[in-house]
Amino acid sequence: MKWRKGSRPWPINVFAVTFLSVGAWQLADNLTKLHRHQIILFGTEISRDEMIVLLSAQFTILCIPVVAIWLFGSRVARWLITIMTAWGALTFLMQLDTARLPMTMEMSLLDFWNLYGTRMAFLVAVILLFAPDARGWFAHKGGDEVAVFE
Repeated sequence: MKWRKGSRPWPINVFAVTFLSVGAWQLADNLTKLHRHQIILFGTEISRDEMIVLLSAQFTILCIPVVAIWLFGSRVARWLITIMTAWGALTFLMQLDTARLPMTMEMSLLDFWNLYGTRMAFLVAVILLFAPDARGWFAHKGGDEVAVFE
């Protein structure tokens, strides 16, 4: 992979800022609520330290395709992140039902943002990857443009 030279179009910049900001928000929110993350794997309870490592790894995994898209203009990373976000949106929609609606209505604004807003922000950021400016940037091979003199 070669580094993409030149400026990035606005959809690419907004995508990167949105994805990294929402990912950092989720990491910070999860770290402040470690007591909610009591996970038992294979009969063994995960400690606080292991949970911090797990949440940090999750944020790092989120950063990898963002870096691949922003620095290298990777089309594979664009499709990979699109598929992952679409899959997450579909599974989220399948979990919605009217039984959870009263619970949702009683949520605080912050919890509502953490549940719905972050997922919508990810979805909007991925949609920006297919804006006309972004598509043109991905289609460009990044070679040197030669000026023509007559």
